Amino acid sequence: MKNNSLKFKLLTKIIISVILGLVLFTFVYSNSAWKIRIKGITREVNTNPIIKGTSVFVDIYDLSNLFKIDYEVNLTRKLITFYRDVSITVEKPEEKQVEKPIEKPSEKQLENPPQKLNSLMLNKINAIKTVLIVNAINEVKEIEDNNYSTYSEDIENVQKVLNSYFSEKGFKSIVIDNNFRIDKLEIPTIVRYLKEKDIDGAIVPVLKKYYYYEKDGNNLVPTVELQINYVLVNQAGEIVFFNVQNIIRNLAIISSSSVRYRKSKLLDLVRMSVDLFIRDFNEYVLILSQEG
Repeated sequence: MKNNSLKFKLLTKIIISVILGLVLFTFVYSNSAWKIRIKGITREVNTNPIIKGTSVFVDIYDLSNLFKIDYEVNLTRKLITFYRDVSITVEKPEEKQVEKPIEKPSEKQLENPPQKLNSLMLNKINAIKTVLIVNAINEVKEIEDNNYSTYSEDIENVQKVLNSYFSEKGFKSIVIDNNFRIDKLEIPTIVRYLKEKDIDGAIVPVLKKYYYYEKDGNNLVPTVELQINYVLVNQAGEIVFFNVQNIIRNLAIISSSSVRYRKSKLLDLVRMSVDLFIRDFNEYVLILSQEG
C-alpha cells in the first residue's frame, strides 16, 4: 500500500509540475504586453522574457524600443552602452488616466504631404509662361577614332533648329535672344538675365553627343547619335524639370557617303529630341496634377 501511495504522490507531483509548466510557458510566451518598471517609470512592451529561477532577463532590443534609446554592444568588453539621452515623462501614480474621446482628424491633418509637394511643383511649372531658349552648351567629347566624326563645328545649326522647332511646336511662349550666350550651365548668370528681361524661365540644352559612326566594330551600318540634356530653370533659379534625350538612328548605306545627308539626319535627331522632350514634359505635368 505504501508503494502505491508513493507512486500516486509522485504521479500527482509530475502532473502538477506539467500543468504549472504549461501555464508558465503560456504566460511567458504569450503575445500580451509585459509591464516593465524601471526607476518608477512604467512602459509596456511586447516581449518574451526568459525566466531563470527568480531572475527575469529581457531582450536588450525590447528595452531600447521601450525607452526610445539606441545602444551598442561591445562583445570584447561585454558592455552594453546606451548612448542617447533618455527623456521620458514620469507617470504620477495619483493621477487617474481619463479616456479621451476619439477625435476625427481634420482636413488639414488628412492632407497628403507628397500631394502638397506635387501641387507646389505644378504651380512652379505652370507659372512659367515665357521661356528663353539658351544657346546649346557644347559638351561633346572628341573621339580619337577614324570611324567617328563629332561634327562639333555644326553646333550653330543645332541651335537654329532648336529655336525654330520649339517655336513651331508651340511650347510655351518662346523667347529667342542670340545676344545672350553662355559656355556652361551657370544658373546664377541665367537667373540674372531672366530677371533683367522679365522672362519666366529658360530651357538650357546641353549637347553631350553629336556623332556620326562610319562603322562601329563589326557593324558596318553607318549611324548617327545625338544626346541633349534639357534643363528647365525658373526665374528663382530652381530646376523644375530635367530631361535626357539620347537618340541613335541608322542611315541608308547607299546615301551615307553624302555629307549633306549625314548632317541633315543629325539635325533630324535634334527635332526628334524636341518632340520627345515635350512629350516627357507633358507626361510629367499630368502625373503631378493627378490627385490621390
